[in-house]
Amino acid sequence: NSDLSQQAPTPSALLLRAEERDRKLELRAMHVMSVLCRGPMFDFASSFGERGYLRTLLLDAIMYDVAEVRRYCQVAFESLLRHNPATFGLVTWMVDLCYSSPHAAVRQTAFMALSQVATDEKHRAMFDGAQLLAVSLFMLGDADVVMRTQALRVLQMTDVAGHLESSIPALYQDEQEEVALRLAVSNAHQTANVFTELTSALLYAMSENKQNILRTLLPWLGQMNLVAPGSLVGLAGGPSATSCAAGVVFGTLMFIHGTFFDQLDMTPAWIALAQGGRRLDLLLSFLIFVGSSQPSLKVRLCIKRIVAGLAKTYTDATLNLLLAHLRASAPMQDARAQDSLITTSSTGVSGIGGPLPAGPSASLGAAAGHSVAQAMASNSASASAAAASASAP
Repeated sequence: NSDLSQQAPTPSALLLRAEERDRKLELRAMHVMSVLCRGPMFDFASSFGERGYLRTLLLDAIMYDVAEVRRYCQVAFESLLRHNPATFGLVTWMVDLCYSSPHAAVRQTAFMALSQVATDEKHRAMFDGAQLLAVSLFMLGDADVVMRTQALRVLQMTDVAGHLESSIPALYQDEQEEVALRLAVSNAHQTANVFTELTSALLYAMSENKQNILRTLLPWLGQMNLVAPGSLVGLAGGPSATSCAAGVVFGTLMFIHGTFFDQLDMTPAWIALAQGGRRLDLLLSFLIFVGSSQPSLKVRLCIKRIVAGLAKTYTDATLNLLLAHLRASAPMQDARAQDSLITTSSTGVSGIGGPLPAGPSASLGAAAGHSVAQAMASNSASASAAAASASAP
């Protein structure tokens, strides 16, 4: 027995010991790194720029997918947020990770750090309310129940009316839609800001996350008070603090629809924007104007799909309004314009064209249409920047 105990360890045993020693060393290094993040950051660009050393280290470590390593990375994120409240871009970078990272571990680690700091009353002021509201609603659709619970905790903090319950049902996407609707009603003053946050996220989010973002956006579209560009008076009359220029909203959605025509079904967004048919005339006027003034085939295909979706949802109202537009239109000067007016099929309306008719909703639709070029140009620049950002790790 004494001879056996003095035998040299086998190569496999030595390898296991070396791996265990390396693992402990890695964990100690990550612990030290998380401690070193408890202080001010002097150069955000070199730390968290496209090739920033700290950004690369943290993201690579999280994707290592070891629970202890992820915990240290989350602590590092939290420490950076707490000790650098005035650092421009740090919060936005972590929010962007929640939408755009292809790795669930990265999204979840970033959101857990954001939510832990946001729910701390001492640091709550560093967060933009609409930004936090939008990303929490998005994470409420995450498959991980821990993420959904944390997201609901953040949303309850923003729900001053106290209407949100603390339970998370099995059908979490239904809960996400219900919570989004309640918050859209109780936080009407945030409508325009949440719209901006979520539509921006749609431009650079991963393909599998886009439908989740769109589902979160729908209740806010239904609450929008759409008015003519530059006006502060709603369609029903009277001032509105939550009014949104129709041209900006329509133009932004049209740009997203055209950009992700084959990836994302935007029809529910246009149906929500019709607001139960109350804004259907304004929406159709806008679509007719854009269809008659835009030579782009993709734009016309978008319009065809939108009108078909509206006709399926609001069949009688859509067809009656289209016929009213046709009757009010000036006489066509050539056969080509006559042919482009309206064609129908078994699935609904398949094409629209011709000049914009007269009338109050038509004039608002025309004003909205005139704003589309500016909105789409602005969004095109945002999309280019977002694409560059999304291509980074």
